[in-house]
Amino acid sequence: MDLSNRLAIVSSRVQPRIKTLTEPAQLRALTSPTRMRVFQAVQEIGPCGAAQIADRVGMKPASVYYHVHALAQAGLIEVAQGEEGQRTVLYRSVAKSVKVAPKAGDTEYLEALADLASAGLREADRSQRRALHDPEITLSGAEQERLFLQVTSRLTRKHLRELNRRLIQLMLDAEDSDTPTTDRRYTIVIAMSPTE
Repeated sequence: MDLSNRLAIVSSRVQPRIKTLTEPAQLRALTSPTRMRVFQAVQEIGPCGAAQIADRVGMKPASVYYHVHALAQAGLIEVAQGEEGQRTVLYRSVAKSVKVAPKAGDTEYLEALADLASAGLREADRSQRRALHDPEITLSGAEQERLFLQVTSRLTRKHLRELNRRLIQLMLDAEDSDTPTTDRRYTIVIAMSPTE
């Protein structure tokens, strides 16, 4: 289905909580830090127009359309149902969250996943560096806003399952926060991989 057909679809279905990214192209669409910010803005705001997205990510609305087009082409956002006669096109994420589904032996998918992880780590690095120079950021104490932890440990399969369960639950809890105590947005990246 081409983009014009994809954008012509007006959806009234309920947004699922999690979408599994099964195609390498979906992962590659998110390897651009700017596109990732556009995607996150659409997820956070809900149905929104290009002007709202641009305001959230600090871009001009005309620049946002390129990224919206790529995200729609990858099936990550869609046109939201609008009021009849509405002139502004509203976009929404196809799900509140996305997850990956790597398959052993699918080299193209695994390479795209590695590219996505690298892009996420680069964006986290940029956020960390900006935070170091922001005098309003709390760097220590119970409410510190910049945190870096690195642990190297041997884990049993049982410990690995429990760690995965807890980390996923923490991320979902952070995402579901209905009453934010600050207007500040946070980048939270968790990277885990075998070292040997």
